[in-house]
Amino acid sequence: MDYAHKEGVVHRDVKPSNVIIRKDGHPFILDFGIAREIQETMTRVTGRMSSGTLMYMSPEQLNGESPRPAQDVYSFAAMVYECLAGDPPFRRGAIEDQISRGR
Repeated sequence: MDYAHKEGVVHRDVKPSNVIIRKDGHPFILDFGIAREIQETMTRVTGRMSSGTLMYMSPEQLNGESPRPAQDVYSFAAMVYECLAGDPPFRRGAIEDQISRGR
């Protein structure tokens, strides 16, 4: 992810199903570029400029702000939280409201 960010690429959909771990334990993030296609589709359908998977989406991404590396870092942190706690930080109820409020 650090390399992608240094190259000016923001993934916009970091989540467990987009990470693969090799036999030697080295992780790789998959599906670069798909988020762009999803964004264009969501914008046409909903009029909103956000893309990604809601449970891992940063508040800025949810609000349709321009892609920034910090959004991927937030998504990564939500993914790590799920690895440690067993569930994503926000998974029930009004998820968009919970993400926006941070609780």
